Amino acid sequence: MDTEQKKSFLNPFFAFHFITLAGIAIACFVWMISSEVQPVSSFLFSSNLYIISSLIAVAVRLLLWISIDKGTLFEIKSVLKRIILDVIVINAVILSTLSSIFIVETFFL
Repeated sequence: MDTEQKKSFLNPFFAFHFITLAGIAIACFVWMISSEVQPVSSFLFSSNLYIISSLIAVAVRLLLWISIDKGTLFEIKSVLKRIILDVIVINAVILSTLSSIFIVETFFL
């Protein structure tokens, strides 16, 4: 029997990861700095937010790679896959959290 567990593409979206918490924290920070002049909706369309969050995801994954895997190039392919998934997950979490905050502010407050 194959002892390796098969993972789907949706597994990172429903699993608990530090990147998910980082995305929620970034979205809450953006919500706290939003104002009447620069509302939450302006951040949703800002490319700077997604570039910075992607850089944070890459930095966290590289830090984990250096500290846990000792920076070995033995499994560089899996590290690159995890970096891409982390970037997708953090941006999806930020987008969904900010969108939820925008909807709540618009219709309920």
